Amino acid sequence: SHSTEPQMIPDVVDARVLGEETVQLMQRSVRSILGTGEQSGIDGSALVLAGKASQIDLGNDSQLRADHLVLTGRAVVGKVGPVGRFTSTLLPITDKQYRGLARLARPAGDGLEFGAEGILEGDGSDCCRLNFIQSTEPVSVGDSIFTAAADGSLDVPLLYGTVIEAELPTGAPHWSIRVKPAADLKKLRTVQIVRTQLNPVRLSAH
Repeated sequence: SHSTEPQMIPDVVDARVLGEETVQLMQRSVRSILGTGEQSGIDGSALVLAGKASQIDLGNDSQLRADHLVLTGRAVVGKVGPVGRFTSTLLPITDKQYRGLARLARPAGDGLEFGAEGILEGDGSDCCRLNFIQSTEPVSVGDSIFTAAADGSLDVPLLYGTVIEAELPTGAPHWSIRVKPAADLKKLRTVQIVRTQLNPVRLSAH
């Protein structure tokens, strides 16, 4: 008899978002610990990744991988970007490099009625765009945007944000949709990271 248990299961771990001061302090203390010596074989970048991007206080040592989803509650904050030894970069959903499968939803009775799927992309400001929604699909300001099933390892839809603009240019095949993220990325201090791991039930069945 085959197991109906899934092969991979999500495992959620808490992380702290490091402020710019903390990152600079870590870089300074790393440099002073290393002194002159890259002779110790440790490179400062192994501890902290450079750049202005937000850092989280987990890295390779916590089995983090690029593309793991980063959440606050049930809202998607972004994905894990480049992973260092002890810290990682947070790629927020507003970043121009962010892409994720997403779908529209609107209230229906006691629940939600899910609509068309598209691609959520950061636009480099404090908002996102939902692309590739056909002009024939219904879209309204106030609609919610959730993760689509194929994105990430969780089988529950997670909230991206809310439609704040929906325009249909004359003759265009797709809507022009702007989305306000559900999470206030500037105020985040702690986040949850969804790591995927092999299901121990499946492993023990072999």
